[in-house]
Amino acid sequence: MGKLKAFIARFDALAEYPMEEYGFSRAWLLWDYAWAWVTCRCSFTDYFLFRFYHLNRRGRKEYICLWQMRDFHRKNPARSFADFEEKDRFLDRFSDFVHRDWIGRKVRSSREEFDAFCQSHERCILKRRTDFGGHGAELCDLTAVDRDALYERMVRDDLIAEELVRQCPQMAALHPDSVNTVRVLTIKGKIVAATLRQGSGGSFMDNGTSGGVFAAMDPSSGIVVTPGVRLDTRQALRNPTTGVVIPGFRVPMWEETKQMIARAVQVAPETLIIGWDVAYTDDGPILIEGNAYPGVQILQGGYRGLARDWRRAMAEN
Repeated sequence: MGKLKAFIARFDALAEYPMEEYGFSRAWLLWDYAWAWVTCRCSFTDYFLFRFYHLNRRGRKEYICLWQMRDFHRKNPARSFADFEEKDRFLDRFSDFVHRDWIGRKVRSSREEFDAFCQSHERCILKRRTDFGGHGAELCDLTAVDRDALYERMVRDDLIAEELVRQCPQMAALHPDSVNTVRVLTIKGKIVAATLRQGSGGSFMDNGTSGGVFAAMDPSSGIVVTPGVRLDTRQALRNPTTGVVIPGFRVPMWEETKQMIARAVQVAPETLIIGWDVAYTDDGPILIEGNAYPGVQILQGGYRGLARDWRRAMAEN
């Protein structure tokens, strides 16, 4: 009974926008979602984020939904998931593109290395080593913390620590409290899609689960081509906090980004599908992390289905 209540509550929260904005009834949305689930195997978030209530069956086929995505992810070899989803292993393997200090649990994890890290930095960000979506991330003041207690906690809770990234002014203008990033999707080494992610409301995270706003980019030019959208499916023409206009925003150093990604994919040629998170400093683009299980929802928000591009890329030699 509890799961059913949570199921209905989640549906009602996402249905709020199309009911208010377009006048759909709750009963019609429930019926239409049920049909979309049968034909597309879409989740609630897929249905509302991709605005399936506006699309016929043909239009819906332009999008990759949750269950299809799982099939695509299985194309990656099993070992890829450890190399990418374990954050310290990723930072070590792609150290040429990271350009910041860090402490891990499987790699670079000794007490001596931890003490040197604390000596070098006043603040850092703590992350769960194998989590995703920004869950559990927190800022830490290394000048005020008990180092013994922090080290014990990192071992106990499987945390890593990273030096804070100082982003360039162009990206900071979007939302200065968060490091605003670009998710770049590569398939078989080629860039297929890119999405700008930016924080809002003073959050230090730009993830959709933390209230962030994301918008599709033209992967050839680095220009944002759609309005922003949140995971609650509401659109934003401007960043809700800073007022920066989202469509038409040009991500800086885009040619350098493409060149960096072209080098990075050569480090893991066995991994077919990768989602790269890129940040921008005064010295150029850097990698924040990589994903062998990249979420498709933020890559397709804002009326941009990737099904054709995805299948074309997978079919190429």
